[in-house]
Amino acid sequence: MVMPVASSHRLQLLTGGISHNTSCLVEIKSRETRSQNTHDILAQMWLSQQPTMFMGRHSRGSFTSTELIEMAEETKAWETQSTLQLDLSATLLSELYGLVSATTKQDDARRFSLLYLRDKDPNVLQLVERRGGQDMLAPEDSAFERNVHGQA
Repeated sequence: MVMPVASSHRLQLLTGGISHNTSCLVEIKSRETRSQNTHDILAQMWLSQQPTMFMGRHSRGSFTSTELIEMAEETKAWETQSTLQLDLSATLLSELYGLVSATTKQDDARRFSLLYLRDKDPNVLQLVERRGGQDMLAPEDSAFERNVHGQA
């Protein structure tokens, strides 16, 4: 049974369907024929927890070959090599969740955006409250500023 999820946006999310073993699922990717590197998608493969990738190779938009690639070993190796970065990401998400939770009440409809202004300061993330839809506070007025290297 498919049931709509309440949303105030034009996008409607549906939940439902039937349960499948994840071995039935694959990630679908495309690359130019000359590019053999798959390292740039390992993080996405890890996040989706899909061990299989269907790769289509193309030249100027026309597919020249397809290949089913088992990525489980490469993804596990990426996870091992990326433990520190994953831990830092988890810590950051936990801090952001705590900050937003502490500043909002249960029925409070406040919205926030996380800004990364590389040209201004490549080591800082800013959490800013959005006012009235898409308008945002100026970064100087941000509710939270955190050095991505853990320094205050």
